[in-house]
Amino acid sequence: MTRNRRDTNQKELLSCLDRAQYKYFVSADLKHGVPDLVVLAHSGICVLFEVKHDGESLTPDEEKFRDKFIGSPYHIVESCEEIFEILRHYDMQEIVLFRERYMVKE
Repeated sequence: MTRNRRDTNQKELLSCLDRAQYKYFVSADLKHGVPDLVVLAHSGICVLFEVKHDGESLTPDEEKFRDKFIGSPYHIVESCEEIFEILRHYDMQEIVLFRERYMVKE
């Protein structure tokens, strides 16, 4: 993978997240297998995203991080559509849980 290709792909994804008003942290420069993005879903769930291009695979450090990190969902993505599908899942999951917990039964 060339750094430039990843940066181009990542720039597009960040633009999509900005337009959809998601809060995020770009963690790509932290290295050592840390995922490229930490995104706060509208539901408040932090989701980790490793950005890849054209089906690239994880590096050994990325695999190690993914396998050992427990606490936030971890996903590998290439496109805005993939990110939004994943984030919608976590947002809808939280809405369902809220309704089950707090909605008055008729």
